[in-house]
Amino acid sequence: MNKKILIPAALAAAAITLVTTACGTPTETSSAPSSTSASESFKEQSREALRRLEHNGELGIPGPVIGELAEVAVQDGTPLAFSWGDGCAWIRTPNDGALWALHSGGGALSRDDRQRDWFKAHPGALVAKECERPAESLPTRPDPTVSTPFRWRDGATTTKVSVNGRAYALPALISERGAVLVAEASAGPTTPTN
Repeated sequence: MNKKILIPAALAAAAITLVTTACGTPTETSSAPSSTSASESFKEQSREALRRLEHNGELGIPGPVIGELAEVAVQDGTPLAFSWGDGCAWIRTPNDGALWALHSGGGALSRDDRQRDWFKAHPGALVAKECERPAESLPTRPDPTVSTPFRWRDGATTTKVSVNGRAYALPALISERGAVLVAEASAGPTTPTN
């Protein structure tokens, strides 16, 4: 008796499948995504991420910085500011790609070729770097006799840096992603020629 019930039930199920397929109802197999295409998409995204890290290494900047910001800064002839690690921050000058340490104090900035070379050799490295910031005794105006990037405090809350004779306000918090600095209007003869 069980055999008589199973055969008609199997035929009914086959007939229902045939009717729904003929009516254009999609089946599960045709709507399921291909694991091959998902795998290829992941591989391409991984290759693109690696290319971005390698490009940042060529620019001498760490992985979290948006490389396109560095390129925009070079095209505009403006510095790029970024932070990395604990208390570490730099500006990158557009004409030569040099890094200048903002965590080394005020006044004339120190060129940091060692760190730039490290970023080039270790693209995308996530090493915990700590920079001890000296007590900030920033000058209150630029020094026109200094030819390197120069950092000073303008008023109670604004810190500025001069590069190539132009003054730029630094963001209060410098992002790991980077920030293209915007030149201020000419400050007259007190702006240093860097």
